[in-house]
Order: sequence, then structure tokens, then C-alpha cells
Amino acid sequence: MRERFDLVSFEKAQQLIGSGKNSRPALTITFDDGYAENCDEAIPFLLEEKIPFTYFVTTEHIMQQTVFPHDAELGNPLPVNSVESIIALADAGVEIGAHTRTHLDLGKATDPDLIYDEVIVATRELEAAIGHRIRFFAFPYGQYCNLNKDVFHLFKHHGFEGVCSAYGGWNDIGNDPFHIQRLHGDPNFTRMKNWLEFDPRIAKVEPYDWSESTIDWSTWQPNRDSTDHPQSNPLAQRNSPVESIDPTSEYFANE
Repeated sequence: MRERFDLVSFEKAQQLIGSGKNSRPALTITFDDGYAENCDEAIPFLLEEKIPFTYFVTTEHIMQQTVFPHDAELGNPLPVNSVESIIALADAGVEIGAHTRTHLDLGKATDPDLIYDEVIVATRELEAAIGHRIRFFAFPYGQYCNLNKDVFHLFKHHGFEGVCSAYGGWNDIGNDPFHIQRLHGDPNFTRMKNWLEFDPRIAKVEPYDWSESTIDWSTWQPNRDSTDHPQSNPLAQRNSPVESIDPTSEYFANE
């Protein structure tokens, strides 16, 4: 990868996109959801190689240690990271990002109170739990139909620095640096290689247009009853170990 790309942080990718010039292709790595197995091999490799990455997690699953419904339905209830492991990652310099409270499909969400709770209240709770500021957000599922213009504007209004989708598409120099379009980490390496080098299907992908919002967040006020989620301190209740990080691992993965 390093022979063909500059491996950069999410923030650096935004700077390059907004700069208007770049002499070499760049790639930024992200993970979604917060699966514990990421700490077995992928994350130790990235940390050992000093490759920056962003780790997006859902607040409820991390703090309550619940499996994702879509995994349970498939009979594969994969364990999620503990709060302690997310703290350890953040302390190690990993950029932690938000991914809603419950992995909600925001493309179907129309209730402002629900949206506010899932993306703002839940993010603030996650910040409080890990003791680090959260600057970036990834839309669950991430396809066009799962995006929401109102959510883009809500994050802008609250001072977040960027969001990302997952419908594919390259981030050309001069594009919108607030919205990062992502390619998923396909297990078929040949296909992944084609996507990263040149694929006419990817070249035709149009960026999502979030220019207009139906909600004026500057005047909107939340209904306190619908956004009040008192959380007990998860660290006081649990004594689970941080998932092991083996610096000798040699596995590389991105999402």
C-alpha cells in the first residue's frame, strides 16, 4: 500500500481534498461498528506500523455490551469492544468516531428528537465515557438511501468536523472535504485493487447532495423527555479486560 499511496489520517485526507492540489494518491483507513475481533490482528498491525485509522463505534452496543441485531439474526452474535478497550485505543492516539446510538438507519429517520438523540446525545455520552473529544461521524450502512441531509446539517451546526458514507466513490481534489466517500474493505483483493487503482463504475459515482435541509437546527429545541438517557458509569459496573493487542500480528484489514 505504501508503495502506491500515502496512508493518512481522516483529518489529513480532508486537508488534501480541500487543498486543491495533491501530487500522490492518498488513502485513509476506517472501521465501523466496534467489533472486538478487530483487536486480535488488524488493529495491532496498524498500531505497530504506525498507520493512522479512524474507529467508528455505536454508543449503546459499546456501553451496554449488546450484539448487533443483524448479526444475531444471522446466528453469528459477534462480541463488541468494551468501553475500556475504546479508551485504550483513544489513549494510544486512535481517532474514535461516532456511529449513532443503536446503528439506526438515518435515511428513514424523520423525527428530529430521534435524530438528535441518536447522533448528538449519544455522541456526547460516548465522549464522556472515553474521555476524548469525538470529531467525526460515519452513517450506519452508508448507502445513498441511508444518508440524511438533515443529519449533515445537524453535525455542521454542532461543530463536528466531518462525516462519511460507504456507497463507494473517490474523493477528488476540490470535492467537499466535510463528506468523505468510502469504499468498503472487500475480501476479494483483486476487486479491491481495481477499486483503488481505476474502476469506471467508481469514477461515475456522484457525491451525495446534502445542500438543503428540511430542519432549521439553529431554532429547533429538543424535547427533553425523548432525549433524556441517563447512563450509569459503565466502568464502575464492569471489570472486563481490554481485548488483547498483539504487536506481532501481521494481518491487515480496512473497512
